Amino acid sequence: MNYIGNALSLGMLDHLDPEGSCCGTLEVVALTTAEAAVWASDNEWTSCVGHQDTALLFSAMLGQTVVMRRESTSLRPGDSILVGQYNGPRLPEGALQLPTGAKIRWMLVTVG
Repeated sequence: MNYIGNALSLGMLDHLDPEGSCCGTLEVVALTTAEAAVWASDNEWTSCVGHQDTALLFSAMLGQTVVMRRESTSLRPGDSILVGQYNGPRLPEGALQLPTGAKIRWMLVTVG
């Protein structure tokens, strides 16, 4: 399964359990915005972006409709998540572009 999200939490790796599969790996690859847009276009994915303004911003940046979906997401081995990590001041309501001094760092994370 593929996802687009605005964060990655270790809580998303709920398949890891000391009673069973207790180890896992994460492969993290930094992408440019253009590379992230190509990945979003070339793959089927589900949004796990939890904020409407962030979903609108990601939609504008990736050229794909990214919907807000505030649900728990569990990542399993073989899953990938394109994380747009926002760094900057709080986004103004309805922002479709980044405020001055803000940036999105795109990371493609694959669970092993």
